[in-house]
Amino acid sequence: MNNNIKIDALTLSPYGVNTYIVGDDKEVMIIDMPACESDFSMLDKIIGGRKLARIVYTHGHFDHIQGADDARSHYKGVKQYIHEDDASMLTDASDNLTAYFGAPIVYQPIDEVFSNDGQTFDIGSINFTVMHTPGHSSGCVCYYTEGHVFTGDTLFYMGVGRTDLIHSNHRDIEVSIQKIFQLPNDTLFYPGHEKYATSPQGTSDGHLGKQRVSSINSNLLAGD
Repeated sequence: MNNNIKIDALTLSPYGVNTYIVGDDKEVMIIDMPACESDFSMLDKIIGGRKLARIVYTHGHFDHIQGADDARSHYKGVKQYIHEDDASMLTDASDNLTAYFGAPIVYQPIDEVFSNDGQTFDIGSINFTVMHTPGHSSGCVCYYTEGHVFTGDTLFYMGVGRTDLIHSNHRDIEVSIQKIFQLPNDTLFYPGHEKYATSPQGTSDGHLGKQRVSSINSNLLAGD
């Protein structure tokens, strides 16, 4: 497990989205940028004097990208990244689900896209791998580094992302969950909502090995 990694989490917006600030002593990234009512004080305090290298998204549903434009204004010059299959969600209200809820909203286009499963990038001394994990949306991804995986809305504590939405597919999420479960048992996972491992030490419930056993016992992937 990488001992240099530092992970902080905030639960933001009325939708209870977990946003993660991840990196080392010198550089960080933000994973998902939900609405924070233009108040970035908590994020700024966590980032401190470190460089914010990029903002990355686990997928493009509106609750995870609501703060995208505000973040552009606040963190000028910081590029934002999403998987290419979800890139349209920034600019299409039907794809990002805001039209579905009767209040269509679009955002500025994404800066950069991830196009390859297994693509890697560095944040300071920490190397991350992009795992394409479609199912909840076509472009869902997880961000993996040794000992830690950020699963967005693909895998929750005792649950998985819903697959009854546009661009979602239950068979795809079954394959994606099994892909995540190929990671080492002691990997701590950090989902897009609800309970998460709060530190590199974490708890037994935050390990994939524990989640794998729980999923078998509860038939986690049965039905939609």
